[in-house]
Amino acid sequence: MDKFQFDTENDSVIPVAKIEGIIRQCDNRKDPVHDTGHLKRVARGAAWFVKMSGCDKEEQQVAYAAGLLHDFVRPKSEIIDHAASSAAAARKILKRLHVKKDIIEDIAAAISDHREKTKWNSVVHQSVYFADKVFELLGAIVLFRGCTWVGECRHVQKYTVLDSVSSWFSRRLKHYMPSEFPKQFRGLVKSQRTWPTFFVNAVKSDEKWAMYLAAAGFRNGAIDKLSLDKFIHQFKPITKQDAIVRDEAIAYISGKKWDEWTKFVRF
Repeated sequence: MDKFQFDTENDSVIPVAKIEGIIRQCDNRKDPVHDTGHLKRVARGAAWFVKMSGCDKEEQQVAYAAGLLHDFVRPKSEIIDHAASSAAAARKILKRLHVKKDIIEDIAAAISDHREKTKWNSVVHQSVYFADKVFELLGAIVLFRGCTWVGECRHVQKYTVLDSVSSWFSRRLKHYMPSEFPKQFRGLVKSQRTWPTFFVNAVKSDEKWAMYLAAAGFRNGAIDKLSLDKFIHQFKPITKQDAIVRDEAIAYISGKKWDEWTKFVRF
């Protein structure tokens, strides 16, 4: 396990353990892409981003809580503004848990603005956006998440599975450019972009491994509905390339990438 460990036991600012218990209900909606695994990974990534930016443990905890709740309300659509709905739900949950009002608003702001880039008021404000985009919509894991999501969402589907997958990835790669993020993290963003870029080019070139992964992910989203963690672990590669992709994704969901990613940060 990497050295980065977020302290979920110290609830001095926010009752993190209680929030982690509340979000478990998200698994009941049968959404492999936005299950509790996704929420916890984004929470961990947000806390890491805040720590790497030089912020204190209290700010890390605020970012972690925002990550846990950022997709609490998540319809299977890219049309509905789930961020606003999740922010409203977070306010209610945190108020019920007697969290201070100013902290509630910091968390709600990070959740409300995690869909699109905006003018960031603080590191915590940007933390959920950073973690959600750089760690979950880039990197090796998005090859599995993206294909599964396309299988779930009829409104993003084209004439064929490969057309649908290629279109979704091509649209996504027009966003999340290194220049959109703080300078010290741009090397990491550039590295993370190589995975989906390589994949979508392989799909367009009809490479066997890429077509196989696209079809498997699409089926998972449309039919099998396995959690992303289970889907990735059960995925059986047919070439060296998709084996590399699977192993990289497993390393990330297992928490084994933080030391490597820290080396990309320019302090």
